[in-house]
Amino acid sequence: MNSNSNEHMPSWLSPEWLTSALRQKETIDCDVSVESYNCKVLTGGLMASTLLLSLKYIGGKGSEPPTVIGKFPSSDISSRLAGKEMLAYEREVNFYNYLASKLSMRVPGCYFAEIDVGSADFSLLLEDLNPATLATSESEYSLNYAEQSIDQLVLLQRDTWSDNTIQSIPWVLDYSDPKYIVSIKDWAVKGWDILCSVADERLPTEHQRLGKQLIANLETWSRHIKNRACLSHCDYRFANVLYSDKEAITVDWQTIHWGSPGADLAYFLVNSLSVKQFQMWQSRLRERYFKGIGEHGIPYTQEESDFDFDMGIIYCILMLMVTSYGIGSSGLSIPAKNQLLDAISKVMPLAEQLNVLRILKERELL
Repeated sequence: MNSNSNEHMPSWLSPEWLTSALRQKETIDCDVSVESYNCKVLTGGLMASTLLLSLKYIGGKGSEPPTVIGKFPSSDISSRLAGKEMLAYEREVNFYNYLASKLSMRVPGCYFAEIDVGSADFSLLLEDLNPATLATSESEYSLNYAEQSIDQLVLLQRDTWSDNTIQSIPWVLDYSDPKYIVSIKDWAVKGWDILCSVADERLPTEHQRLGKQLIANLETWSRHIKNRACLSHCDYRFANVLYSDKEAITVDWQTIHWGSPGADLAYFLVNSLSVKQFQMWQSRLRERYFKGIGEHGIPYTQEESDFDFDMGIIYCILMLMVTSYGIGSSGLSIPAKNQLLDAISKVMPLAEQLNVLRILKERELL
């Protein structure tokens, strides 16, 4: 059925619209039309809605995609406004239109990407990666999946390392930009207040205090990104990578930034692995990453890599703060609250153990 009554389906979705969209990049020929479609909601989305669209064609030649992934604005008004304010929708659309084809990293093919910046109405039609699967820390081959993702991360950083042309793109938000950090700090304060207001044993008082101290030092953290930077996915974890035939394919590019090389590495290890796996495998995976960067001729010392990883731990906490603001301005749902508190309960003890705040302050004095 082509019913648009589902709250996650945009009002403009229709066979006629799909026909026009798929013709734009010649995904279908000009004499082929979409006759009808069936829709399955994959995720209601905290920031966006993702749909599986099964298509039936008129005049099809057999080369047309039988299914596509459609990504559209969140149906939640507050999340949609936050997505607009943070340029999340604009970044992902522009990523597929202007950057994806320049990267060696494997990303979904894009059939259509468009946004009305004023209204934040956006549409993405992407390659359906089925039968690719998601991995979790409980997956049988989780270490192998993690290694594949580390190798893909190296490709992303190799292609964008110190590339000032990417840094200067207005919609690639820059963590080393003092003006941008002012906005981030405001979002972090608001998000941390939201998260602390629903805190339980997973966010004890001492970790709430540490979070506030990290916020107070964001300007210092930002200054160190000027030394080494590249394009960062900024939500790089198992949940945003699909695995198929020894191939890791990265999705969800709405959080891209110009940032520290250590941000994606730390974020992936903390948010993809269990605490036990992190303890067992983090040295091996960090060594694989460092070796891969070196093999591509990028000048990067072990000391620099270690420092960037520690700063990446701060990024992990900052991301949770900003996410809490983005999805919690009208109140956190129970699933969102549990997801955020579970994540913060993993990274805060690590930040404490590594003493990342002390490392940051000591580096500032050098």
